[in-house]
Amino acid sequence: MVKAHPVKRIRKPKYTDLPCADCSVCVRQKAEYAYMVLPEIWRAAGGKPKSNDHLILCIGCLEARLKRRLVPEDFDASIPLNSIPIFARSTKLRSRLRHRLQPLSV
Repeated sequence: MVKAHPVKRIRKPKYTDLPCADCSVCVRQKAEYAYMVLPEIWRAAGGKPKSNDHLILCIGCLEARLKRRLVPEDFDASIPLNSIPIFARSTKLRSRLRHRLQPLSV
C-alpha cells in the first residue's frame, strides 16, 4: 500500500507581514504599501535610500516623521509603482499621489 503525502494547505495572509515601523499596523491591511517617495524625502524621514534596511512606514507615520503632509511632488514619478492602478490604495494614499492644480498666489 502506497502512503499518500499530506496535502499542504495554503495559508491566507493575516496582514501582519508588513508592519509599519512606528505604529505596527500592517501597511498591506491599510493599503498603504504601494508607493515610493524620493530619496531625499525618505532620508528626511530617517530611512536609508538604496539600502536593505527594510523600513516600512504607513503614510500617516511618514508624514508625522516629516512633520508635514505629503504632496504629489514627494513621490518619484519615474517609478511605475506610483502610477500603476492595479494596487489597492487607501483614500489617504490616493489623495497624496493625485496631481492637483493649485492656483498661484499673486
